[in-house]
Amino acid sequence: MMINVFNRLSKKWSDISLAAKLYFVVGMMALLITCELFTLLFAMNTLSAVRAFVGGEGLWSKSQKMAIYNLGKYGLTGEEVYFETYKSFLSVPKGDRLARKSMEAQPPNMEMATEGFAQGHINREDIPGLIRLFTSFNQAPHLAKAIQIWRAADDEIQQVERLGEELHSEVLTGAPRKEKVRDILDRLDISNDKLTVLEDDFSYTLGEGSRWLEHLLKLSLVFAVLLVESTGLLLTASVTRNLSGSLKEINEYAAKVGRGIFDSPLPVRSRNELGQLAQSLNKMSADLEKSLVARLQTEKMEQALQIRDEFLFLASHELNTPLTSLKMQLQMAQKSLENDIEKLPKQIDISLRQVGRLTNLVSDLLDVSRVRSGKLNFHFESVNLGDTIKEVVDRYSAQLAEVGCSVEFDIKDNILGFWDVARIEQVVVNLISNIIKYAPGGPIRISVDQKDEGAVFSVEDSGPGIDFSQREKVFERFERSTKKNVSGLGLGLFIVKQIVAAHNGEVKVDNSLGHGARFVVQLPLDPRNPMTASH
Repeated sequence: MMINVFNRLSKKWSDISLAAKLYFVVGMMALLITCELFTLLFAMNTLSAVRAFVGGEGLWSKSQKMAIYNLGKYGLTGEEVYFETYKSFLSVPKGDRLARKSMEAQPPNMEMATEGFAQGHINREDIPGLIRLFTSFNQAPHLAKAIQIWRAADDEIQQVERLGEELHSEVLTGAPRKEKVRDILDRLDISNDKLTVLEDDFSYTLGEGSRWLEHLLKLSLVFAVLLVESTGLLLTASVTRNLSGSLKEINEYAAKVGRGIFDSPLPVRSRNELGQLAQSLNKMSADLEKSLVARLQTEKMEQALQIRDEFLFLASHELNTPLTSLKMQLQMAQKSLENDIEKLPKQIDISLRQVGRLTNLVSDLLDVSRVRSGKLNFHFESVNLGDTIKEVVDRYSAQLAEVGCSVEFDIKDNILGFWDVARIEQVVVNLISNIIKYAPGGPIRISVDQKDEGAVFSVEDSGPGIDFSQREKVFERFERSTKKNVSGLGLGLFIVKQIVAAHNGEVKVDNSLGHGARFVVQLPLDPRNPMTASH
């Protein structure tokens, strides 16, 4: 039950606006400080009233002593001046008695109590505090005992009054009896002794009570200060913790959105400004996500259209060249059949070359399509890498000779691996074809070696080389050299990289501009490679 109430209050508190929370905290602190000031004022007034009470007790005691003293002088001398003086001093205890009885009456008579204390020579500024002290703490143990002593002393004062009237009557006879006067004075001495004891008890009890009250007021002040400080700290901590936690959460979410992460919305924990900010951020991130998705889709579509247009342009251009040549050679062959049949073999040879070129172009395009669809097939078997490379170079010996390229071999024998021999041959063919296009007229150096658990072979030409900034770019689709009069779709090195990657290998070019290009292919020997096994 209490937990549910606490949860409801916590929820309502979290929904309050930040401005209202701050006003509440400031208002609560002002209220508590006001209460603390009132507590301090009450303590000061109460201690001032205790001081007045102690002073009043001194006046009461002094007046009582002087009254009995003058009454004794009156009994011995019979001079009326002493009796008048006695009555004057006795008015102080009588005024205090009137004040006590007025405060104890039902209902209390505060006006009579004020007049009684004034008659008892209490400063009028102290009288309201005395009355509040009496009415507020008359049930407190020490003050209750002091009031009880005060009643007993007032009873004894009444006895003194009766003795004074009796002595006054005896003196007024004109011939006072000494024995009678002596008896009255003896009884006055007894009352004086009793009053002295009561006054001492009253002073001691009032002292104990004032110390008890002082401790109580000190504790009240300490409690009030601790209450103000702790409440202020708790309220401030509650507001700042809620504010700091929410701002941290919002900041982290904004950072995620800035990085393009839209996995989950920002929790809306309240209906105040922070909750409204969280809702706005969620809406903003949702709109931003939609915008980014639409933009990415547009960019992908534009990129696809660009690639398509580029592909169609290159394909039409590259296919048109051999087709035009093939058409021309067939027309010439047709005329040769009619006029000069001896030229026919040469024309057929040229036509076959153009057909082969078309076949290679179509094959490259099919391979790119298979790579994109993940259907580039492989058949792995034991392959001697050095022999395979020599066979490919031998097939291209005539074309290499035509462009003036000699081949130097540095091949370590019997390097065996578990590879797709047709695809390895395709890698070598594409690298050789690349040299024929871009680096004719210079020597080619081919090396094969074994390193750790893999085979490494390199093909190095003596051409213009590749700029450092282009080393990764040359392996992208449709990437072609800026060299003029060089045909091709720019797919050869892209296909090389895909084939090598399918063998869990790596291909790179590491020569600088002006010093030839050196393509290095690294292939693992182990057929149990997970990537190899997946094919």
